[in-house]
Amino acid sequence: MFTWKKVVQAATVLLMGAAMVRCSGAGGTDAASGASDLTIAGTLGASFVSSVSSKPSDVRVNAITLSDLEIYAIAFTTPPAIGQASVNANGSFTVSLPGAKGSQVMAVFRNKTSLVSVGTVKFQDNSKKDMDGNTQKSESITLSDSVNLGAIAINEEGEVVVDVADIATAVDTTPPPVSAALDLSGNWTISAFEGTLPTGYMSACPLGTPDNECHGPKVNENVFLIGLKGVEVDAQGNETTTPVYGLSFWKDSATVNACGNVIGFTDNDSRTNAKIALTMPVNYMDGSTQRSVGFGDTFTFTTPTGFGGDSCGAGVTGSCNLAWMKTAAKAKHDMWSCDRISVDGKTASVCKMVKASSPDVYSAHIEGGGCVDANNKPVMISNWGSLTSAGSCTENTTGVPAGFKSWTCPYTLNSAAITCTNTHGNFSGFDGTALSGALSNQDMNGYNPEGNVVANTTNCKDIVNNMTRYRCYAESYWDTKVEGAGCYKRYHFNWGATNIANFVVAEGRNKPDGNHMTERVTYSPDGSSGVVSGKEIERVSVKGAENSETICETERSQILSFKKVSDAKVLVDMKTKTRLVNSSNATCAAAAANTACESGGGENCEVYYRLKDGGNALFYINK
Repeated sequence: MFTWKKVVQAATVLLMGAAMVRCSGAGGTDAASGASDLTIAGTLGASFVSSVSSKPSDVRVNAITLSDLEIYAIAFTTPPAIGQASVNANGSFTVSLPGAKGSQVMAVFRNKTSLVSVGTVKFQDNSKKDMDGNTQKSESITLSDSVNLGAIAINEEGEVVVDVADIATAVDTTPPPVSAALDLSGNWTISAFEGTLPTGYMSACPLGTPDNECHGPKVNENVFLIGLKGVEVDAQGNETTTPVYGLSFWKDSATVNACGNVIGFTDNDSRTNAKIALTMPVNYMDGSTQRSVGFGDTFTFTTPTGFGGDSCGAGVTGSCNLAWMKTAAKAKHDMWSCDRISVDGKTASVCKMVKASSPDVYSAHIEGGGCVDANNKPVMISNWGSLTSAGSCTENTTGVPAGFKSWTCPYTLNSAAITCTNTHGNFSGFDGTALSGALSNQDMNGYNPEGNVVANTTNCKDIVNNMTRYRCYAESYWDTKVEGAGCYKRYHFNWGATNIANFVVAEGRNKPDGNHMTERVTYSPDGSSGVVSGKEIERVSVKGAENSETICETERSQILSFKKVSDAKVLVDMKTKTRLVNSSNATCAAAAANTACESGGGENCEVYYRLKDGGNALFYINK
């Protein structure tokens, strides 16, 4: 499903002109040479945090090797100039862009064989802020001269951060005047790219293509843009004369009106956080009616059709009809209806276990653990009964909460050696928030969960355990495409929450589902091209052995760049990447690489599916 959702991070933009492209470096021939040619050099660091990133059909879990990489750069000349060059074994690189001095430039490091992006060059300007008050990082910058980026490195977020102050003599950060900046305000319709697509790119899918077959925009889909203009604010809060620009991406003009015609933040927010003073209100056309959008952070949210209509079943106390709870939702798989608590800063799942003629036991598992093979590569275990013990376990004692034991145990799986780690404790008492009476006996043979299993297809409204009921509804929320006319809030959930009060996450400014992003735009000095970006983090639950559970975080990021073709036609490059945030967690890394999900899926496939939400799309928007 195409979404212009919050946008950016570890990728770059390849902005192709409708005509030919000038190339240089490996695999290309210099189309021009002379005083206007631009070179970018530097040395890439050799120590990286192993990361998990994605593009369709390619999930990477291994560490990066310098000699496998190349730098791929583009300058927004006419036509655009592209350069690519291998990274040497010592990390040094030099890439050339013919005729590119004075142009907006972007660059990415990628695997030169698979073309998977591993690090986007991001230019950090410590004197500027984004709309949320964070230090501004832009994927593009205008270079007036050749530059050496110095010693740089790919961080675990897939960024290669370059401080603008370190290359100030080669940078032109002059924003275009209002009269020159490309105005993208209004209603636009998507159409397919008309030229030959670059390697690794798709265009807009035909209208009607199923969402699971289209990882990009669709022909004739609509997007409504509101252009924002203003000036920078200095450290003392005074308005300057330096122009700034922003874009607010919406589903359509009707959604803007339904949400109360507010931009999502106050004048004070923009001055304090983003250090900008915007000119508001901004007029826009809703069909034939002129309306205006102004400052305000309170949207007029409504409940979507098909949501919030359940009445809780017998014995259920709490909510079943909140705005994000799909009416008649059902469990999508068997669920453990266990409690979650915090133990010494770690999250633990607690399940009541029973056995005839034996005292009840509260079995608790600390989140985390997992299994690795002989090469220390994470392994996803779908059927724990298929493991065969291969020797004695080793007890771990460092950092283990009182009453728990942590074990590392050898097994064989399909004749292959694997090692699994698990932290577990049995207790005689549990009051809903704290465990008591640690038991020395860890043997659970013959014990079964007491009413803890919620069967597949159970109505969510009938699940008595509050946290399990909320999770049941949340899974249906993510699997349902919210449609219809109205202002619907976009919800995010904390799958690691220990109580329902913290389950729905408040992540910064509230945003309607139809307001995909509102962010600053970095224009080229002539105003004919620009880039805007953002990101969002989502949490996914992965089940492990003996009711254990791990919360994995994925970060979805995009970069949208645009270049004017005419007043009614703009070329757009959209690059999307999803990465695993906690890639050092063996369970999460194994779930990310679980290729068995390609043929049938299962309850532990959500991480794998989310990491496949990525790729590059090239298309037009038209008025």
